[in-house]
Amino acid sequence: MATIVIHGTMTTSAASAADWWWNSYDPGGFLWGVRKGLVEAGGADDVWCVGGTDVSELEAFANPRNGAAHAGRFLWTGMNQGSFRRGAAKELAHYLNTIAALSPGEPIRILAHSHGCNVVKAASAQRSLSREVWIEQAVFMACPHFVARAGFRGPFPYRLDAGRFGSILNLSSPNDTVQDSIAERLPGLLGPDWLEGAPEAHRTEQDPDAAPLYQSWEIPTEDSGVAAHTAMHGSLIGYLAGLWLAGNESFRTITKRNAGYLPVPSGDHGS
Repeated sequence: MATIVIHGTMTTSAASAADWWWNSYDPGGFLWGVRKGLVEAGGADDVWCVGGTDVSELEAFANPRNGAAHAGRFLWTGMNQGSFRRGAAKELAHYLNTIAALSPGEPIRILAHSHGCNVVKAASAQRSLSREVWIEQAVFMACPHFVARAGFRGPFPYRLDAGRFGSILNLSSPNDTVQDSIAERLPGLLGPDWLEGAPEAHRTEQDPDAAPLYQSWEIPTEDSGVAAHTAMHGSLIGYLAGLWLAGNESFRTITKRNAGYLPVPSGDHGS
């Protein structure tokens, strides 16, 4: 397996300044939690690895054209505009093509947060995406699933290609206001994006063609508002996601067995 992480919108600092998505292996970090879950469930720790090799050691990911300037990890601007997300989707398609070319037949797993999920969805529908790319599992954490009120570019601005995925675990916090109400108010209406109108943001996928792919679960968090949104890439979420990725259990079983850890503790933001 090749497991990669896609960050979302960055509002307080540049995407390159955050480390939760690529270098948070110290105790309490998001990737520390993912690694713990993967190993416990009997799977290998293959985060940011292709064919068993860390991407930082593979020359193919050193090319800036990949949008992967962070030690081979995929990095996009994180700007809160639809045009930047669509640009990132093209870059991600190229990154996924590189994985498929380097390790043919290796299934891909993706963990994505917030609008990073929409980048993944849009990447799956890129014409440039190789037919060899197969995303066996994806975990979407606090994704604003958009429906365009104006219907510009169709009803779903980030419509995924259902044929590219095996299954998707969709996690959200009922206390998270960024995922829906704030995402609706801040769609990034600059340049051509204003034509899309203000979208509706939902906690679950609204596209009926994609709905069968999803398992959707609400995860309680002690934090609320923006902090609850950030908690969706905390160490506990990482741990639960790792268990699901590497194990053969349903997420219902996983959450029941780990109910004592929930709600996600205040301040668990995975950095």
